[in-house]
Amino acid sequence: MLRSRSTDPRRANFNQLEAILGISRTLPTIQLFDAVWQLVFPWLHTVCPRAETYLKSTYFKSVTPENLQRQLHCRSTLWGSKHLWFAGFWSGIIGTYPGSSCGTQPLESFHSYWQGRVRAKARAEPTEIFACMQDLYKDDWSEKFSWQEKRAFLTWPEKPSEALYNSASLRSAGRSPAVDFWHSRSPRLCGSKNYFQCYIRTDGVKNSVDKSGITTFWILRSMRHEGLMPAEAVITKAIGHRVANLIAAEGKELEKWLAESGIAQEDERTAGSKRLNLDNLRAAFTNHCAVMEGHLPCSCWPRLHRKVKEPFPTVVCTCVEFLMHGECEHVIFVKALGNNTLAAMLEKMPVVAKKGRKRKTEGSKTARPKTRQRKTKSVP
Repeated sequence: MLRSRSTDPRRANFNQLEAILGISRTLPTIQLFDAVWQLVFPWLHTVCPRAETYLKSTYFKSVTPENLQRQLHCRSTLWGSKHLWFAGFWSGIIGTYPGSSCGTQPLESFHSYWQGRVRAKARAEPTEIFACMQDLYKDDWSEKFSWQEKRAFLTWPEKPSEALYNSASLRSAGRSPAVDFWHSRSPRLCGSKNYFQCYIRTDGVKNSVDKSGITTFWILRSMRHEGLMPAEAVITKAIGHRVANLIAAEGKELEKWLAESGIAQEDERTAGSKRLNLDNLRAAFTNHCAVMEGHLPCSCWPRLHRKVKEPFPTVVCTCVEFLMHGECEHVIFVKALGNNTLAAMLEKMPVVAKKGRKRKTEGSKTARPKTRQRKTKSVP
């Protein structure tokens, strides 16, 4: 057990490893997941070899691209390796079904709400659990899951949550609802907007005119950063291309973008080795997100999902909210850019004004500040 920060120097290393684990769970492609852990394992070997051995033997598996191609989209490896690191806890946007709570145990969140009720009622007498479960089955579950109705359970939400369109709770959490993105989409003085759109061929076929191999990317800010809300942020061409190509690239091309983005840096302590820059990784895939449409999400979607011929979404997002719930404000905004009906709906929604004193317009009578006139005695 780690002690407090002030007495145990291992705390900083533990916090860094914990942050890497959190980010790598939601990385959009297996190539990025592999790249991160190829950079992490050498560092982990120097600070705690036991932790490296434990992770590799318990959670990670070294897999060839040929074997991964049965389920995922990958063709080449990085830095001369013949294998890619794969882990069951990885659940990137194209590695699992969004809405499954992005974990290897999605049923945990499904059951947690009623486990507390059972625990409270059966604490005194364990046999009370049977009566408690009967009550849950008849009263709670039957109503929540509509077992009395003739309807099929859906594997995808019928419609996005209304809070994603216009919600003060999202703003309080550092997120911008879709209406804020919509009303702030106009170009700034520099020419950039709050999103960047680009097209990249992701099927690996060079000099092809087939449009089915192209993926469209929209890069947006996903969370408040340095006091600036996502809808107000400016996404430059450099940032947009960097995030999009980190997702689309493979092999040598991905190595180049990892170096240019500063995620993979030369390690001064060991010649020829590289190290991970956690801040640059967080800037690319936590502060920003990529909405995708086209070849990449369709080809990387789990094969089982495609085999059963269920309709799957044509627009996906790399943010953790989409991965957790199957919809997000970024997808709604991007869909509105090409959907007149959705655009008209966002256009009519009022943007919630910030609390505080209202600004007075120039030229109006109310804009003139009221000055108190000093009373003077008349001189006879």
